[in-house]
Amino acid sequence: MVLVHGVPASPALWRHVVPRLEGCRRLAWKIVGYGASIPQRAERDISVAAQAAYLTGWMAHLGLEPAILARHDLGGGVVQIGRVRDRARCADHFYKIEYGDRLARDLAATLRRTEDGKHLTPEDFPNKARQAF
Repeated sequence: MVLVHGVPASPALWRHVVPRLEGCRRLAWKIVGYGASIPQRAERDISVAAQAAYLTGWMAHLGLEPAILARHDLGGGVVQIGRVRDRARCADHFYKIEYGDRLARDLAATLRRTEDGKHLTPEDFPNKARQAF
């Protein structure tokens, strides 16, 4: 499982979630140019599309295929683009509830909702993340 943070967060966003995930390898990916890597902004493309290429390249380097990707905020766009470009590596779910409903229908899957879940659901409801997978 690969966990992708958003802004202004870092992989630390998942610190309460990772220990609760069992039965899988757990990796929290760092979006380039945010947090401790802000100095890299001057040297690298930090667009969402470029982040998707960095993510799938990192996954390829580690030999991850396929992987479940959990994401937050900007990480959602990164994962969605990564999914379109490299379907063999990425199990994506959209983050708008309406998109989730449609995706669940299209895939004949179950959509699990978190009551009172807001923007920082991984921080506020870390136990829910474990139940989803």
